[in-house]
Parts: sequence; structure tokens; C-alpha cells
Amino acid sequence: PDVLQKIAILPPDALNSAPPAMTQQKPYNQVLHLMGEQTGFRIKAFKTAFEELCKFQQSNASFESPTRDGNGKQKKKRTLSPQLSLTQKNLLRWTLSEYRMEAISRIRK
Repeated sequence: PDVLQKIAILPPDALNSAPPAMTQQKPYNQVLHLMGEQTGFRIKAFKTAFEELCKFQQSNASFESPTRDGNGKQKKKRTLSPQLSLTQKNLLRWTLSEYRMEAISRIRK
């Protein structure tokens, strides 16, 4: 067998997003790279993703039987937010917020 038929060259971000995520995260990245990030930033990211999953589950739990809104229309199932809301835009916003607080704290010491 030809060895080259068994080898695939993957893009650099196929298995892990390129760091830092707040500037490098792409809409198609399925894995978020948080190595080296501060604890507050990691907590915000994990909490956001977990809350997104909980909202999705809670919202769609009642769809075992058709449900209707106040106007009699059948409610649509809620879909998950892209990347569980861990988009580059949100990551950058949280970075500025979290690292700002840390910088102020260190300056005051």
C-alpha cells in the first residue's frame, strides 16, 4: 500500500485553536485553546459554555410534546449558540474585562 494514501495533512487549527483565542479563534474552530490564560478568564469561558448547554437543555426539554406560544403558534426548538457563545468577539471582550481587573489589583498592591 502507498503510504501517502494513509497520511493526511491537517490545518494547524484542526485539533486545537491557535492561541491566543481572543484574537485567533475562528468561527469554524471546534476546540478552544486556553493554555496560559488567567483563572478568571477560564472561569468565565467555562461558565458561559456550561450555561449555554443548560439553557439549551432546559428550553428543549418540553419538546417531547408540541408546545404553543401565546398566539397558538408552535414554539421553535432553541438551537445552541455558535461555539457555545465562546466566539472570538466574546473572548476578546472578556479578556479586556478580566485582565483589566487583574492589572488594577496588581497596581494597587
